[in-house]
Amino acid sequence: MVIRLSIQALVLLCVQLAGCSSDSTNNSEQPEQPEQIDDILDLSSPQIVRSLCGSLDVQQASVSTDVDSPTPIGIGSIGESSFSSTSENSENYWEFDLSRSHYNLIIDSDISSSNFAAAIKASIVDQSGVEQEILIKELTPRFRRIRSYAFFESTSDSKIILKIEPNTIFGDVSYQLAVLENGAAVPTPYLTNCPEVTQISLATTESFDIDPSAEKWFSIELDTGNYDVGVLATKLGSLLFAIQYDLSALSEFAQLETSSQLASVEVEDTSQLDALLTIENPGLIYLRFNNARFGPLNIEFSVTPK
Repeated sequence: MVIRLSIQALVLLCVQLAGCSSDSTNNSEQPEQPEQIDDILDLSSPQIVRSLCGSLDVQQASVSTDVDSPTPIGIGSIGESSFSSTSENSENYWEFDLSRSHYNLIIDSDISSSNFAAAIKASIVDQSGVEQEILIKELTPRFRRIRSYAFFESTSDSKIILKIEPNTIFGDVSYQLAVLENGAAVPTPYLTNCPEVTQISLATTESFDIDPSAEKWFSIELDTGNYDVGVLATKLGSLLFAIQYDLSALSEFAQLETSSQLASVEVEDTSQLDALLTIENPGLIYLRFNNARFGPLNIEFSVTPK
């Protein structure tokens, strides 16, 4: 199996933090908020600056469902809401006061009632609700939580209305969103509800148990080249269920569009596989395991140069 993971040739800035070095293992990432260094960064192109999940405040305000009265939200603040299949709420409207600059839009969506899809659509609309530009429109199978990302420019000092609507066909979906100026640190891999991200090194074996419908995150710094990702999965307990899990590699802010699926496994008994991971540009990547809903697993894996 050959998976090509391309980490875009952008300026990758991670302050010397636990999640951005490769000389220690089994440590959670502890990024700090870096200072703004606009004189160094080319802010007309996306800058990948990461910070610790949970480092931004959540705005405690109910979102508007009326385009005539959108909910104002500050740059660098988190807004949150949800859509239910039994609710009439199918459109949310947020208002952002922008300067002439470039921005990153981050949306983390989570579907709680299904293991098959989680996504929303985000678009800029005018004051009448007419769509002007689609920033995000994604739908992915099997992952309960995903991150979506859009880079956009405001050509003048202005207010924009962002319309959020569900883009999923299964169950209820909740989301959090934030707009940050390009070059500002983005909490990664999620805005809040933070998973532990364990930093690993090459040629070390990691072992962990993972519950049904759970996910487990790791990070590793890799140079350009080919790597083997070896995985051994074993069922825990005597329940009759198949082994089902997904393994993905993600770069940048861990958004869906950088994801390469290394494995999607469904077997009755013990599963052992080797996946080929190709890195074209050096940098930090995330490895994410997603367990299906049928039973707990023990997983052992390692990343080794090929």
